[in-house]
Amino acid sequence: MSPVLLTGTCPPSRRRAPLLAAVTAWVALCAASGGVAAAPISVTNVFDILDSVSVNDIGLVTGNVLFLGSNAVSPTGANGTTGTAQTTNTLTNQIVNWNLGFRGDTAFPNQVSTGLGPVGLGANGFPFGGVPDDPGLRGPWTLTFRNGTDTMVVTTPSLVGVTALPFASSVTISGSGPIPRSTGPILPGPTGSLSTLSTRTDRERPEDSITS
Repeated sequence: MSPVLLTGTCPPSRRRAPLLAAVTAWVALCAASGGVAAAPISVTNVFDILDSVSVNDIGLVTGNVLFLGSNAVSPTGANGTTGTAQTTNTLTNQIVNWNLGFRGDTAFPNQVSTGLGPVGLGANGFPFGGVPDDPGLRGPWTLTFRNGTDTMVVTTPSLVGVTALPFASSVTISGSGPIPRSTGPILPGPTGSLSTLSTRTDRERPEDSITS
């Protein structure tokens, strides 16, 4: 009798089939829960600023405001990173929670912060906007950033002992040619003059007004 050559693919063994199904189900579950898609979070340049905001026409709160967050959050808020802040009021011993929002402007494209807008209430029940100044809230804040299942927790500096800077007054500008844009806060010099001043209102620091 001539030998017979058999060709084809053997089916998987009965013992391997359940294992393959289990792995497939685990991958599908992770993908559905966001575990596979979660991006590692990097947070640097954390800040807590006592701002003094004057009357303005761009919708910012007025008075002394706590402005806190991070200027360098990656992935950015546009890519799904959200943030919240928490501290304990040292005068009332109450826990205070606050929402951090993605700013997305050209000056600080990766900033996630309270901003300086009017206070409102978020869907999670936490307020958002500039934090009204309270001596009991000037201690460190704990900032929590989330993206999918990833979390990053950082702490702001303390503002205990800090006082708000006064607005510049009796300012004079001398020289000729275009006025360069200042990259920092507008502060009075030793003689009451400024070396640089922007003719454009800066979205991040419009509260640094000049009065005469």
